Amino acid sequence: METTPKKIKTHPLTWLLIIAIAVATVWIVYDILFDKPEFHEGVIVSMEYIPGKMQSGQYHMGSRSRPQLISSQARDRWIATVKMDDGNIFKVNCKLHHFENKQVGDVLRFKSYNGGSLGIHYFAHNDELEDAK
Repeated sequence: METTPKKIKTHPLTWLLIIAIAVATVWIVYDILFDKPEFHEGVIVSMEYIPGKMQSGQYHMGSRSRPQLISSQARDRWIATVKMDDGNIFKVNCKLHHFENKQVGDVLRFKSYNGGSLGIHYFAHNDELEDAK
């Protein structure tokens, strides 16, 4: 007696949902990664160093298991507060070598990304303009 494998039947809405999730994911990634940045320039008002810190805690996986120790490490951050010509104030994350070479009152060039259609807004230090000097 020969047995044939049974076909798994899936509802068409399941495939439609999978395709919709894939399209939404690709759209968000494309919107964030390939949006053209706007270049800005402002005067550094203050510079802050925020040291990273280690945190740990216990986590119980069930009622009878031993607690598990979970640790996390936050990275050091260097933030420059920049005042634009129009009076707006922004906080820009910098890298260590940029942070060490700048002083309060210096001009900082940075990029802002608006995320095109989704409006996700973030800032980045502009390495290309700094390295060209």
